[in-house]
Amino acid sequence: MAEDPDDQTLRIPDSLWEQLVQLAKDRGTDPQAFALLALAEAVTNGDPGPAPRLALVPSDPAPPSKRRLTVQVGNVEHVITRNRFLIGRGEECHLRLENESVDLQHAIVEIIEDDAFLVDMATESGTYYGKERILRKAIADGDSFRLGASELSFRLR
Repeated sequence: MAEDPDDQTLRIPDSLWEQLVQLAKDRGTDPQAFALLALAEAVTNGDPGPAPRLALVPSDPAPPSKRRLTVQVGNVEHVITRNRFLIGRGEECHLRLENESVDLQHAIVEIIEDDAFLVDMATESGTYYGKERILRKAIADGDSFRLGASELSFRLR
């Protein structure tokens, strides 16, 4: 795909985004708003002109694994093909959920060797396993999670 010369999008590596989210959590502020404001300020050096759009950089595809992880939303099953798989309403998400109760960047599926984890991105509406609000939880075959009002079921084969 050819790059758009008018695109002023600043691509943010996952590791930097995570550091900004953690800093916001430590300060007790909204992580996404804090991170976006901090990055926009850094990029524009305080210039009052229009700030660039900000986005996460997708991770490299996951190496082949002996097991396959899928997530089902409604009647649609999605294969998770990356070490870090972003879920939310935002355009940069690998799985987009069209539900206003879901944050733009709501959760990340992390694959570390043969283990998978669901990690909440410090969202207001939360990520739930049953009735328990979780920040990070290992994913087992058949697990169901709720992101805002959206139900996700995972299969590990």
